[in-house]
Amino acid sequence: MKYNPSLIKEITLDGKSLVFEEFIAAARFGAHVNIDPEAIKRMQKSRELAEKIQNEGRAAYGITTGFGE
Repeated sequence: MKYNPSLIKEITLDGKSLVFEEFIAAARFGAHVNIDPEAIKRMQKSRELAEKIQNEGRAAYGITTGFGE
């Protein structure tokens, strides 16, 4: 589905459905951005896992090793 980004006034980030036009609406036209509570829960779980890996001293690309040069 195509949208006119300048007409989009609000978007909700859920980690699954963001389309390019919504990204442009927020970045260029100041659309209000909401974060879905379920997406926040998933982010918290990911953060907990990353912290667990770090605390255990395990090697994990991008967590304990960096991202390339």
